[in-house]
Amino acid sequence: SSMPATSLTAPREDIDADKILKEVGIHQPTPLSSSSPSTSPAHVHHYLFLVSLMMFDLVNLIVYVVV
Repeated sequence: SSMPATSLTAPREDIDADKILKEVGIHQPTPLSSSSPSTSPAHVHHYLFLVSLMMFDLVNLIVYVVV
């Protein structure tokens, strides 16, 4: 009974990751096409920079709590 449980949980995480990647891939190009091309790259890079900082802080918090 343990094998089906692990096999069910792992694909769900993979599907969620795929959905997130698809959403990121879908939502990022649309602002680029809708907004002016001169300002959109800066906003995208700034957004990605903020996301990377947030992820870095989350990793630091998780590592700090675990350790």
